[in-house]
Amino acid sequence: NAETVGLDGWGISVLGTAHSNAATHVVGTSLQLLGGTEFARWLRQYGKNIVVNPPAVRVAPSAGNWVGIADYRPGSPNAVAAGTAYFDVTSRCRYGVWRPAAPLPPGLYYARCNVSLTSAVLPSRVTIAAEGTIDLWTSPGARTSPYVDGVQLVSGSGARDAIDVNARGSDIGGALVARNGGIWFWGYGTRFRCSMLAGTIEVSGDFVRLDTPTCS
Repeated sequence: NAETVGLDGWGISVLGTAHSNAATHVVGTSLQLLGGTEFARWLRQYGKNIVVNPPAVRVAPSAGNWVGIADYRPGSPNAVAAGTAYFDVTSRCRYGVWRPAAPLPPGLYYARCNVSLTSAVLPSRVTIAAEGTIDLWTSPGARTSPYVDGVQLVSGSGARDAIDVNARGSDIGGALVARNGGIWFWGYGTRFRCSMLAGTIEVSGDFVRLDTPTCS
């Protein structure tokens, strides 16, 4: 769900609904949108062996029922419900960035700064909420799972790269949410099991599979 949705690459499959409140562009080879494609203004396709089935439909813009950064701030119902598994790591931000180096225990993490992650620190069920941008790099064989609400990463940033994911041979289980900004998702041989919700969404790479959301 986004204002603008873009797919660019080879062998990208979208099995869930792709919805944009403005425009959708699909560029590449052997791209498939198989879960329903909705757009408010226009859909453009460039390339070979592009399949949109069922056919795309024009719909009215939809606000959607999104979670946001406010749902994970200190004192929020989610923070209270997490109890001792809620971690405000703002004090660990250095030069405006939190970069955890050791595997994180299961829980809900909040940072009032930017966050930089690798899959090595996400072996457990974890939800990361940041007021700033979030970068995630995953290694082949990595799998991530969300702690709460089926959400993996949620950013309050208004940047076009509020959430920037670079995933190789990985399995990402939780939603990416950037209500005020954008999501950039690059993958190779990667499976994504949940939703992306943002102002703009750009998915690129080769052999990326975006499943019908199970968020686990």
